[in-house]
Order: sequence, then structure tokens, then C-alpha cells
Amino acid sequence: MSTAFDDDGFSSNTDYEMSNVFHLVQNGVDHVIEKGVATWNRESRLKVIGPLFPNKQIGFGGVTFKVGIFLVEPYTMINEKNGNYIGLCISILEELGTQLNFKYSLIRSPDRASGTEQPDGSWNGLVGMTMRNEVNFSIGPFTMTKKREDVVDFTMPYTDEKRGVLVKKEASSSEDAFRIIRPFTVKLWTSLVAVILLVGIVLAVINKLKPDIILNAHEPPDRDDHSLKETLWLIISHYMQQGKLFGTLKHT
Repeated sequence: MSTAFDDDGFSSNTDYEMSNVFHLVQNGVDHVIEKGVATWNRESRLKVIGPLFPNKQIGFGGVTFKVGIFLVEPYTMINEKNGNYIGLCISILEELGTQLNFKYSLIRSPDRASGTEQPDGSWNGLVGMTMRNEVNFSIGPFTMTKKREDVVDFTMPYTDEKRGVLVKKEASSSEDAFRIIRPFTVKLWTSLVAVILLVGIVLAVINKLKPDIILNAHEPPDRDDHSLKETLWLIISHYMQQGKLFGTLKHT
């Protein structure tokens, strides 16, 4: 046996082989298996040649779960040709079984319900079956409510469904013509009309007493902008934010 060392004192021809040794029972016979997984030397360094843990099962180890379902299109359905279950939830369950290494047995809800709390505090449907450990878990288009979250755990939602309530449309009546005034009460409308009249009269009086103050400086001086009619129209235009708006008063 001979060896060589480099200038730093390390062995220059050392090779290491790493192996995974595990116990395996096959056909009732115990086996101790050694399998190389990596090599190392100073030139090529670490080289992985196989899985580090070949006997490790990822997921649930192939166990069979009892899964509760109830039929709701398009989430859970039965293929009429072969009798197999199909649908969005079934596809998700199949993918989970593949990724997490488990099998499943589908059990339908006997009352064909997702789960409703009963007067005595118990639950029917799949929620009740899950609570009583009759199934390991359930799949389907469950509506996540506060009461259900108090008794079972939900996964993260994978889809949203918007639902609405249909009601009979009221027959049109003569009151529809006055719908524009419904947001305000009669008292408020009366106050608004009174304010418009009061402000319009005050501005008209001021313009009469001071005729040199023209509401719009770009209009000719003989324009009758200081009349009560024009003043009221100015106030209404500003209030409604529509129509032609006149300029503000000049400084005196």
C-alpha cells in the first residue's frame, strides 16, 4: 500500500464513495441494501450519482383516504358512459393524490347536502360526516361561512362564484316622473328654492343700485344681466353646474 501527498500535506490520490444503507422487507425477507449515492476526490470534487434517500416516500405513503362528495355540476359529476366521477374537484383530488402519494375512496353524502346545522346543534351532509370522522375529508363547492369554520377547517379557496337574487320588477307608475326629487325631503327642497329666490333678489337689487357692476365683463355694457330673471338663472346654473355660467362680479 502506498500513498502520495501534495505540498500542503493532503493525500493526492484519495477517493471517497458515499453510500446509502437501508433496511428493506420484501416478501417477508429482511434485506440490508447498500447503494452508492455520491463520490468525491480532489480533482472532480463531489459528484452525485443517485438519490440521497431512495427509500424515502414523499407524502402520505400510499394510504387510502375516505373522501366525502356530493354531486354539483361542474365540480363533481358522474360520467354516464363508465360511471366514474369527473369534474373540477375530482381533477384536483387526482392531482393531489399523485403529488402527495395517497389513494382515495369516494363516499357520497346520504342526504345529498353539503352541511347544515340542525336545531339540536348537530350537522348533516358532508360537514357532519367530516365532524364524526366518517370521512377523512370532503371535496366540493362548499360555501365558507362563519358557522362552518367553527366546526371544520377549510383549504384556501380555489374559485369564486357570484350569485344573485331575482326579484319581481315593480310596475312603472306616474311616480317615476318625480324620481329625481326623491333624494331630498320636501322641507329641504323648499329651503333650496327659498335660498335661490332670496339670493337672486338680493343680487338683482344690488345690480340695480350699481348698474356699472356687470356680471360678465366681456359682454357689452347695455346687456340686461342685472335683471331678476338673469340673476335667478345665474344662481340656478351655478347650483345645477350646467348651462352657461356668467362671470363673477367686478371689484368695486
